[in-house]
Amino acid sequence: MNTICPRGTADAAAERLPRTWARAQARRWPTGRPGRPGGLALDLPDRFLDDAFAPGAVVRFEDVDFPSVLSHEPTRRFLREIGLPEREYGFELDTEIPLPTLTEHAEYEELLAGHTCEPRPLPRAADRLIRLGSVLPGTDLLLDGPTGEVLCWRAPDPTPHPLTADLSTLTVTLWLLHRERRTAALRG
Repeated sequence: MNTICPRGTADAAAERLPRTWARAQARRWPTGRPGRPGGLALDLPDRFLDDAFAPGAVVRFEDVDFPSVLSHEPTRRFLREIGLPEREYGFELDTEIPLPTLTEHAEYEELLAGHTCEPRPLPRAADRLIRLGSVLPGTDLLLDGPTGEVLCWRAPDPTPHPLTADLSTLTVTLWLLHRERRTAALRG
């Protein structure tokens, strides 16, 4: 199975991804640290994704969808105003339940499986990590609630690994992938 979060850095993980993802990452801007002035690494306009994706393909959240651990206000605002694409090139947003912490998601998976399988070991900070969805099978895309940093994690690795500085950089990467695929399809 492929993974984008080997034991190592996000750059090493990018080398294992399909070419399109790697090219989009190569075009990536300096990501900086979360919490810069303005809150996120990139200042994207409201409804940024609406022109690129089909109607209904962008999911925006309401305050009721946020777990209490999501205390990073710029990230909350981003999820309300800009949102995330529901699916794009390996990324699939989890829309079955409101944004769960990793612990809540593991409990939900265990309930769905009917307690027939061994629960997977979770990282130490699972209660403050919010599961956004998956990037490739078996790899969870996580959001650090207090900082807004985007991480990826694959069990049984005990540590999630940084993927992007925040949701703004993840969103532009997904937008670039979508745009590249659409351009390639038009070229034939």
